[in-house]
Amino acid sequence: MDHPIRASRLMWRAAVLTVVVAVVLLAAATTAFAAPPSDTISIDQIQAMLETGTPVTGYFDTVLGGPTLASQTPTPIPVTVKAIVPDGGPAGDLILFEASGADIATIGGIAHGMSGSPLYIDVGGGTYELAGAVSYGDIFTTHYLGLATAIDDMIAIETTYMTAPEITAARGARTVELEAPVKTATAGKVRSITVAPSRKAASRLSRSATGPVMAPLTVVQVNGLDRRSALFKKLVASFAARGIDIAPFSAGARKGGPAAPMPTSGGDSLGALYATGDVSIGSLGTVTYVDPDNHVLLAYGHPFDWFGPHSLFLTSAWVQGVWSTTMDPYKVMSPGAVAGEITQDRAAGIAGTLGAPPAAVPITSEATMGSVTRSQSSAATSFVVHSPYFSGLPSYVAGAVMYKAADANMLPGSAVTSVTIDVTDGSDDYVIQRDNVWSDSFDVCSTAVGDINAAFATLVPPPAGVTATVTSVAISADLSRKQKNATITDVSCPGGLQTGSNTLTVTLTAADDSTLKVPVTLELPPGCARQGFLTVSPAGGAVSHKFAAPAKATGTTLADVVDAINSAPTNSQFRVDFMPSSGADVTLSAVGDTHKWMVEGNVMKDTGRLAVRAPATVVKGKAFSINGRVVSADGDTTLTLYKRMAGTSTYQVVGPVQATATGDGSAAFSKKVTIKKDTTFKLVWEGDGSHLGATWTKLVRVK
Repeated sequence: MDHPIRASRLMWRAAVLTVVVAVVLLAAATTAFAAPPSDTISIDQIQAMLETGTPVTGYFDTVLGGPTLASQTPTPIPVTVKAIVPDGGPAGDLILFEASGADIATIGGIAHGMSGSPLYIDVGGGTYELAGAVSYGDIFTTHYLGLATAIDDMIAIETTYMTAPEITAARGARTVELEAPVKTATAGKVRSITVAPSRKAASRLSRSATGPVMAPLTVVQVNGLDRRSALFKKLVASFAARGIDIAPFSAGARKGGPAAPMPTSGGDSLGALYATGDVSIGSLGTVTYVDPDNHVLLAYGHPFDWFGPHSLFLTSAWVQGVWSTTMDPYKVMSPGAVAGEITQDRAAGIAGTLGAPPAAVPITSEATMGSVTRSQSSAATSFVVHSPYFSGLPSYVAGAVMYKAADANMLPGSAVTSVTIDVTDGSDDYVIQRDNVWSDSFDVCSTAVGDINAAFATLVPPPAGVTATVTSVAISADLSRKQKNATITDVSCPGGLQTGSNTLTVTLTAADDSTLKVPVTLELPPGCARQGFLTVSPAGGAVSHKFAAPAKATGTTLADVVDAINSAPTNSQFRVDFMPSSGADVTLSAVGDTHKWMVEGNVMKDTGRLAVRAPATVVKGKAFSINGRVVSADGDTTLTLYKRMAGTSTYQVVGPVQATATGDGSAAFSKKVTIKKDTTFKLVWEGDGSHLGATWTKLVRVK
């Protein structure tokens, strides 16, 4: 099929390619954005042609792909325009067309990746004019129906938003009844068209729709992260919450052979990526038009994530081929070299400038498991990294390397990680450094990126009055199939809490069944009640697999924020909190560290209390009783009685004192003793599973 307009565009493309190569590292042109494509046809003109009853035909250009550079040249697909769908799309009217020919029959329908393919209409005399961009396709059918976005709406992105950006509100699905039924060769008689905002939504709506359901022909593609992994599933869930589909297909960067041709003309392939490199995340599709005066590129014909003003890597792309299916055909595409920056994501499509790349944040990662070490290098745009809308994306990119080192899509086990994040306020540079240990019985690779997530939760957005720009992210991980978790099982304090320094012993049971006894010092200031409630729990929060990000304070500096992140508890630390029974608004705390085990579980104990009776004076050598009760006890228990006679400095053990449960939650005891001189008695209870110990002392004089 020899189209004059296509031949002229190919000659223009060669000239533009030279221009693009020259400006790759230069800023985009700053001339006025007033160079819409020539030889265009409007929706009204197409409607007028349809009303004559004469078939309105044309073609769209798209790359069908293959192994050679020649295979990356767009192929024309014949079409017949069937109707105008009024206000059918988020930007306005859409063009309903039916494709035909051997190529589309082999493919099985309009394929993902064809978004943006320029649609040309035969206006007579062998002249073809640009009508718009293929943008929506019918799913789960053998029909060759598609919808195209009007070129006038796409041109408006350049003329309106490239100089005065405004965020456009997104729309949901909409069903449009056609003015009259349209007869098609493959779909029968069509009375209505439903346009869904995503592939998933289209699948749901197709169950009840009376006519074709169309979905955008571009979805997010993820390369370098195993799609069966828990981390990938988290990524899918985060994008799904914003109505963005993750493609069930992907292809990594092409290796060997010629580089993918630069996207310089309508019908060429392109990528719009959040991240690029060993791990790339973004969409791949087709160029609709390139403004040669301003190096502005228009594509897709529908929104990508509809963010409005944006910053994405504009890349070349290589089409290996088209996966043919009667259900949901798609192009198999690989992202290529960065060719510029996508700066607008609007209802009628995406737009950007060829030339200077966007500001980017390098993300490097390394993981070792046994003798295997893997490393990856990627980058995300600075805009994406610093937007809460894309929260978590740096961790998805950084964490992918762990699955490479583990050579598995999940790793029940542990990881020792070191995270380094460079950040600046424009005047001074700071380093966030987090060293941590992780353990997970399902997949530690998906949880070991928690320090990256927590740091970004604090930095994006930063506290009020603080400027924070992340300049790089790096993580290294040492992986193992051995679990490294330790569960808190007990806490003890011999004799109970006293005013001053108290050495508590926290007992933990590690994954290898070893017992850890970790001392920790808790200070009770003078005047503080010794009765109260004691809790031992992971320092980062109860059974959490990430450290708790510090609260965002107003009026702090970036130095303060970085210090708070760096000093936040690690997973190997536990926290002891004591709340006195009087002055309950005061909590005294201390932190202990196992150093190599991730702490889980918690222990809660009341402080113990003894009610003891003993005479103040006794007869020399005559027996008397020391009796009383442990006020709260889990059951029968044992105390130890000590004595220190006048003139001596040390206590001697008198012996054990048995306390018997009374049925009211206490345990009673009685012990007969005799003395020959003044003696100080000390009764010590070590506590039980629910209570800390307690101590009672009294001086008994001899008459």
